[in-house]
Order: sequence, then structure tokens, then C-alpha cells
Amino acid sequence: MVHAPREARALRAAAAPSGERERPVAPALPLTLEEQRAVIAFAERAPLLSAERADEIAAIPTALTQGGEPRARLFAIAAWLLGRSA
Repeated sequence: MVHAPREARALRAAAAPSGERERPVAPALPLTLEEQRAVIAFAERAPLLSAERADEIAAIPTALTQGGEPRARLFAIAAWLLGRSA
């Protein structure tokens, strides 16, 4: 079994839900390390969820997802946290 490094998996997972690449976006407020990990974990796991469930989870952190579609916004923040360029 071959395991990709966590960062590589996260970068692949941080694609926009529609398959388009989101421009990385800095979070609107400072995030703790735990919050950063939660956003990245969402980006890793969201492709495994139904679209409805991913949307439901993405709508929870309202302070982060204002100004756009919540799921796409979290993917963009995850991309920024991982240092991905546009």
C-alpha cells in the first residue's frame, strides 16, 4: 500500500466542489491551530461526503464562510492554509 503525504492529499482534496480551482483566500479572522486543522480536514473529507452533507457542515462556521458559497469558501481557505498558489 502506498500512502501519499498528508499535505499532498490535502492539496488534491482542496479543489473546488465543481472541479474548478478556487483562488486561495485568507480566512477573515485569525484561526487557532485546531481550527486550521479542522478546515483542512474538511477539505480532505468533503469529496467523500454527499454534496448535501458537505454543504451542511460547511455552513456551520458562519464567521469563516461569509461572502460566498460556504463549501467553496472553506476549500479556498484550506488552499490558502496549505500554501497553494492561485
